[in-house]
Amino acid sequence: MPSTATDNITDLNDKLTKLILSLETHPGLTSTPQNKTVYFMHDFVSRSQTMLNALDASKLDAGDEQAKKDLQDIHGRCMFTELMITDTTGKTAMMTGGDPSKPLDFGEEIKENVKTVTGAEGWDMAFNAK
Repeated sequence: MPSTATDNITDLNDKLTKLILSLETHPGLTSTPQNKTVYFMHDFVSRSQTMLNALDASKLDAGDEQAKKDLQDIHGRCMFTELMITDTTGKTAMMTGGDPSKPLDFGEEIKENVKTVTGAEGWDMAFNAK
């Protein structure tokens, strides 16, 4: 079980990498033309991972408020990602330029991977006082 910010960030990064890799193999991203919704989600998750990797773990370990706020923002992005990936109403498609009458099914692998990201214990360091 991760205990330092470095361990937590590494764990979260690994989970985001797995989600990104599963998005990269989704037929909507590998086909021509690419599905706008899958492309958007891949870009959004990749940017979230970039933001995570830019965090200074030593600042999180020290309880730095800005570092915690930054991690909270990344957590919010990941929660939003889960909402969009598990959406069955067509709202995600509408937001990403797709057809809202044909909601995209991301498949079980991607849905499981996003739940692994949002359910990770590493997020606790963003909300717990030092």
